[in-house]
Amino acid sequence: TDDALYQAKEVNPDGVAAGAYVDPSIYELAPGESFSYGENFKYQAASPITFEATLTPVDGAGKLIHDLRQEAKASGTIA
Repeated sequence: TDDALYQAKEVNPDGVAAGAYVDPSIYELAPGESFSYGENFKYQAASPITFEATLTPVDGAGKLIHDLRQEAKASGTIA
């Protein structure tokens, strides 16, 4: 990955806005709001790639709610 590229493309690699991290990490999302962060990687034409994501929500005290955990996975080939 390339820190300068993150900054140039305004991609957030940390999942929270710069300076917005709190401990415990409780971030409330209202209906219709979304959460995202990004990764960058070296372009390699025709190479396989797999993206995996896991989300485990927390309650108001910051305790993980494992029963509501969500996972997603997608695979493809870089064009």
